[in-house]
Amino acid sequence: MGNVGIGTTAPETRLEIQGAEATDAVLALDADDGDDTADTWFLKSLASGNSLSFFNDTTEVAAFTSAGALQIDSTLTANGNITVTKADPSLILNTTTATDTDF
Repeated sequence: MGNVGIGTTAPETRLEIQGAEATDAVLALDADDGDDTADTWFLKSLASGNSLSFFNDTTEVAAFTSAGALQIDSTLTANGNITVTKADPSLILNTTTATDTDF
């Protein structure tokens, strides 16, 4: 079985979607026949910032930057380590230290 390329004649993996120079590469996922936009999702490799973004219609809901940061819903950006250590936290946000002290 060979590789399939969209926007390229020499795909490097099983499926490669390549945008033209300085344009985004976009993969669209639509849950039905396209009669509304609420069930349309896009995975975009953005050329302008070298980031990978997830969109619901036109709303960006999450992105990974080329620097390794995770941005969620344009309001939360994580640039460091994030670890969830409790299986059943009692708080909306529960973090612990090495001595298991809640904040």
